[in-house]
Amino acid sequence: MDKPSFMKEMRQLIEACNPGMSDNQRMKMDTMLISLYTLFDIDKNGILKSDEVAAALVVLCKGSMASKIKFAIQIFSSTDTEEDIKIRLSEFQTLLFFLFKLSLESGSEIMIDYPLEKLAKMTATACFQHEGIDDLTNGEVRLNQIMHWLNKQSSLGI
Repeated sequence: MDKPSFMKEMRQLIEACNPGMSDNQRMKMDTMLISLYTLFDIDKNGILKSDEVAAALVVLCKGSMASKIKFAIQIFSSTDTEEDIKIRLSEFQTLLFFLFKLSLESGSEIMIDYPLEKLAKMTATACFQHEGIDDLTNGEVRLNQIMHWLNKQSSLGI
């Protein structure tokens, strides 16, 4: 979705939910929508893709960590099913990269001086290795394994 389409659709949605907005509120809304578009366009190519929007929703929306990760896997994975939430390493790396990009970079400010693609690859690989998944090409990690790995890292203070 390009910026004009995003602005149009979001304006219509917000105005439908908030009838009687003042001109000042509309100006603030437009400023916020421009900021959101810039934030969501992770690869900065001027087009919002579904995976960029999904990553943004994972970061911004309420919910438990497990429900957010489940939602993200369902968007990024080519192999998950309703009953079996799982993701391949390359897809998990992409998911993590988008999440890191949204969380650790805002505009010109970079909160970590390390290549985020490399961080995503190392993090995803560490999860697979911790869960004993040796096939890094076709192997898959399941939601419960990701949660187990995250809880282990959290208990270690990492």
